[in-house]
Amino acid sequence: MRRLARRQLDSHGSAFHKSKVERDGAFAQWLWCGGLHSSELHAGRVAPRYVRNRRRLLEWCRLRRVSMLKVAAQKSLGRSAGFLRLVRDGRLLDSQESVQSLQLQEGDTLCAVASVPTVCANPRAFAVYFRGGGLVSWGNDGDASRVQERLINVQDVQATDAAFAALLGDRTVVTWGHRHCGGDTLKLQDRLKDVRSIHANSGAFTALLEDGTVVAWGLDEVGGYSGRIEDELHNVRAIHSMQRGFLAVRTDGRAVTWGGEALMEGEMIQAPELRNVQAVYATDRGSSAAILSDRTVVTWGHQACGGDSTEVQDQLKNVQEIYSSGGAFAALLSDETVVTWGHSGYGADSHRVKDLLIGVKSITANHQAFAALLADGRVVTWGNPRYGGDAPQSALVPRLEGVQKISATKGAFAAQLRDGRVATWGLDSLGGDSSLQQGSLQAVTEIYATHSGAFAALRADGRVVTWGNQTFGGSSFAVQDLLYHVQEIHSTHWAFLALRSDGQCVTWGHPDRGGDCRDVQQKLQWLM
Repeated sequence: MRRLARRQLDSHGSAFHKSKVERDGAFAQWLWCGGLHSSELHAGRVAPRYVRNRRRLLEWCRLRRVSMLKVAAQKSLGRSAGFLRLVRDGRLLDSQESVQSLQLQEGDTLCAVASVPTVCANPRAFAVYFRGGGLVSWGNDGDASRVQERLINVQDVQATDAAFAALLGDRTVVTWGHRHCGGDTLKLQDRLKDVRSIHANSGAFTALLEDGTVVAWGLDEVGGYSGRIEDELHNVRAIHSMQRGFLAVRTDGRAVTWGGEALMEGEMIQAPELRNVQAVYATDRGSSAAILSDRTVVTWGHQACGGDSTEVQDQLKNVQEIYSSGGAFAALLSDETVVTWGHSGYGADSHRVKDLLIGVKSITANHQAFAALLADGRVVTWGNPRYGGDAPQSALVPRLEGVQKISATKGAFAAQLRDGRVATWGLDSLGGDSSLQQGSLQAVTEIYATHSGAFAALRADGRVVTWGNQTFGGSSFAVQDLLYHVQEIHSTHWAFLALRSDGQCVTWGHPDRGGDCRDVQQKLQWLM
């Protein structure tokens, strides 16, 4: 339990005596004091300047809704408290309920469940849930109405490009969405019991059972069928998802792969016998790379797009992390240098900036370019210049100094600077041009992106600034008045979802790809 000091709660007038708050489904409590102006709490008593005019208090209550109380409580506890749901006498309060209807008396106690909603998104739909609770989903192939009654006590949700799978508290699995991409498990229900974990790639799911066996379903060519290696899938302790396949790690250290990389055009390299796999990465073009326990790398799949690393194999030692573009890899070594391989059209050729890639802390990739963030806050880029790989004569972008973090759409980059400003580059149509928004891009705390070409910047005041492809989230004009008190943002490939501190969900972007949640707004109100 985390005990918090008592302090002023809300300058708008509602004051509470806060007694305690717990995370993940526990609760916070406040003593209703009903003030109209700033109040201070001293040992549970309201300061003398507390306003006691009952007529003004009733007017305040009549004009305000429960959502405002939630905002006040959220401000008091801070962002780390999660999203709050107010409860009185065991009843969950509706955010749109008026405060007056609660008939609160001085000394009454409100409780607030403090928990963090989880958002699972695939390219075309969103699913929002609280662990141990229910779930609401929407978007293309996101309609869960046929299984809604079964979606209780949800523990985890995974998604393919067109379907979802939820792991419930009783260790069974519920699926919905496009049936060919894993949305239909009617014939597998007898096997989907005692499930330990579920995993997803672009078009298939796998379930790891408690007995160490595996159940796969979805598109056969990307791993939905594991019949050919069924005898090898025993004593499995972990599963890694790749773009078009899966890798299972057994307790004896051996790794087993299956999927449809071989169906890609071009010469393929078959997966070697793998042992002691620590992490697996993949490109969009069907190549894979695995970091082994000795920090070396093994690659396979599409030869020209990263599946063949023989030319740099002797350099792939002490690898800490691997990043992938559409058809190339970049490995970050323990000495903070970088090794790249794959297709030159996707950023595999970094020789032009080799001497600059020193002191690298992280790397961000879009479809055809890479951007490395250095320890001193500068940025080094390479790859397709149009996609942000920079012009040949300027590998180190001069204006990108004091950078904290880099985000990317498929064709542009956005850097969050230490002073709260934002710098962008790459294809203008995919978010590389933010010149019209620079006046509003101040005090930015986080940058989010849709794959298809839009950025959304969250400011310290809870407001949101957007730019890029207007159809796919670059324009939030229609909902701008609703984008306040925003705590976090999520995205599909074509739309954004903002979660406000009062529990409201605001969406924009392509309406059929998650950008319109009006049909489920009532369900979301109850969920939040």
